[in-house]
Amino acid sequence: MSKKALAAAGTVVCFAALFLYMYLRHGYAFPFIEQNSMFMWDGGHLLRRVAECGGAAAVARDFLLQFFVEPWSGALIASLLLTAAGVAAWRTLGRVAPANGALLLWLAPVVTQMFLAIDCDYRYEGLVSWLAAWGLFSLFVRFGGRVAVRIAAASVAGVALYWLAGPAAIAFAVTLFVYEIVSGGARRWWYLLPVAATLVMAAAAYGCGWYGTAERAFTPAAYWNPMTPAPAWVWAAWVAMPVAVAAVRPLARMWQQGTALRRAAVAAVQVAAVAVVAVSAARGERYYMQEDTRLFERLDYLMRRGAWDEVIDAVAASGSENTLHCFMLNTALLERDELAARAFTFPQRGLEGLSIDWSDNNPFLFPMLSDMYYATGNVSIAQETAFKKNSEALAVNGSCSPRMLMRLVQTFIAAGGRSGYAAAEKYISMLEHTLFYRAEAASYRRFLGDDAAVEADSRLGAARANMSNIAAVYDAERDASQLSRLRPNGLAGRTVEHLLVGRLLNRDLEGFCAAVDGCRAAGVMPAAECFEEALLIHGAMTGLDMSAYGISEATRRRFLAFQSFAAENYSRSDLAALMRRNYGGSYMYYYMFAGEEPAPKR
Repeated sequence: MSKKALAAAGTVVCFAALFLYMYLRHGYAFPFIEQNSMFMWDGGHLLRRVAECGGAAAVARDFLLQFFVEPWSGALIASLLLTAAGVAAWRTLGRVAPANGALLLWLAPVVTQMFLAIDCDYRYEGLVSWLAAWGLFSLFVRFGGRVAVRIAAASVAGVALYWLAGPAAIAFAVTLFVYEIVSGGARRWWYLLPVAATLVMAAAAYGCGWYGTAERAFTPAAYWNPMTPAPAWVWAAWVAMPVAVAAVRPLARMWQQGTALRRAAVAAVQVAAVAVVAVSAARGERYYMQEDTRLFERLDYLMRRGAWDEVIDAVAASGSENTLHCFMLNTALLERDELAARAFTFPQRGLEGLSIDWSDNNPFLFPMLSDMYYATGNVSIAQETAFKKNSEALAVNGSCSPRMLMRLVQTFIAAGGRSGYAAAEKYISMLEHTLFYRAEAASYRRFLGDDAAVEADSRLGAARANMSNIAAVYDAERDASQLSRLRPNGLAGRTVEHLLVGRLLNRDLEGFCAAVDGCRAAGVMPAAECFEEALLIHGAMTGLDMSAYGISEATRRRFLAFQSFAAENYSRSDLAALMRRNYGGSYMYYYMFAGEEPAPKR
């Protein structure tokens, strides 16, 4: 087999291995990453972005990330980029030291970028810029010419690359200088001039405030979330460029001139080096490697598609007790109008399973919170959290979150009014310039300025009608009787279930009973076995007569049996497990044993 055929086969194998790993192991990371950027097919917008320092790489990133909307397509594109990185490194190193096919140095940047590619804090223009730097370096290795001309061309190319892609230009200039040093050219030290030119450009970028900090202007930290410190492993692929160029010639010489033992040693050293880099990069991304994170990404993908039954089944199958997973499960139960009926048949994590704390402005939480509050008909908080996520996407990537823009369209239309419709129209117009959101966004145009159409819509009309109920729920924090103001609509039942189940999760039976009285007075009290069990527990603890609440005889008998069984076995060390086998999935079990053992399905 010819060398070209071997190279082609190796490329295919590399791509296939990367794709299978990325898709099967981390496929749902890519739709999650896609939420943080939006590519708009708008010439004026694109020209304005390209005119910014580093803007061309950012536009290339947004163009690629728009296709991350599905797990398979995201894994496909990421694998293609990583394979291109490997091929670029392999071919370039082959020009630096011909006949070095046995060397494995080209794998180092692939494995470092591979694990960065699943990190939401890594900006994909880093990978695009790295490829551009390698490509430019490869051109200078390929072509000769007069030293003065090459130095001038390298200086101009470095400055231009910095403008297009940022600090990747410094890596290009340093790598070119290292190449000339190891090549032993007579005027090799003059190649410090392109390095100086790119450093001057970086200083100008810092001085003009284009990158904010000196670290971001001069280092690969530019390709990391500016809101968090860049980790050390972000440097790995960039340092690998000049190091590989410096090492490839002596290694190739040792391979070609050495004995079989020496060749084996050369290969072993490289395998070990690549393995160390891979393990270090994987450890650096251990948060994204763990099962809980991968399940979270999968649930988020299912939620954004409204696959509520699949969310419920996925959490049930996993047996997870993670609070975020529980929160997403409860959102799905709300959307299926089954929260009160099924909440306690799953492990619950207390009140945070319905009202997770977002005071630390964790951007991961905002889409989840927006989904939860939109499910309950709480337009204002669904809108506020959508704004927060969109603001974070703008701060980190200079781009919007299309998913949250769609939520802003929904909530502004539900709120109505001249300003609400105007804001919704603005976001619809933006989304209509996207590839995958334009059709859904356009479907909302018919509601603009048409109150009758909004009120006739089952979801938007119910959300508008439910705004008064949300106000009553807030007022009920001070005076539970305010719940008597609740009015039936398509989302009132969810609002009430969210309120009452929250009280049960918090074991606030006094507040629960007061809320029940208000809901009954308003005629919006849903029937649920867990509510009857909570009323009986409260009655047993306070001595109050619960007969007026219409509790079924079956629930009463079950409650008495629970009391009797608990009393008979109270001294047993395995009481929680014993009760779980007989009463797991009931609110009675949750109230007595929550936090000791997870409750299985009833």
